[in-house]
Amino acid sequence: MADINPPSENHRDIFDLDTDDTIQDNGRRSVRYVRNDIKVVLISKNLLGLDKKIQAQLQDISSKGLRVSAEEKLSINKKITVALKFKDGRRFNMKAKVVRQSSSNKFDYGIKFEERQNDLGDHLLETQTDLLLK
Repeated sequence: MADINPPSENHRDIFDLDTDDTIQDNGRRSVRYVRNDIKVVLISKNLLGLDKKIQAQLQDISSKGLRVSAEEKLSINKKITVALKFKDGRRFNMKAKVVRQSSSNKFDYGIKFEERQNDLGDHLLETQTDLLLK
């Protein structure tokens, strides 16, 4: 019968979890698609509670959020609605929040959906024609 030796101190078990806080996590856990066939409108409320529609250019998108360029200033933590329209006519309206602004371009924004959008993720995958992922 073979002698089974315990692993040495230098050996790392594949089941050990690394809890080292020095490893940085950028929080990205979804495939981001680069698409030019989706129209994006950002809808925010003005001081009177009326909808203000802002046309935006999509930079990339996932089931968790998107990155856009817009011609108008948006504030960080601003709650908005993101309206998407695909070439096939499918529409999605999602509650979201502006979570970051680009340091290189003050009109580039990171937007996070309030809830994970699995239907959107499925539709992105189904309608993807060019393999452009980030």
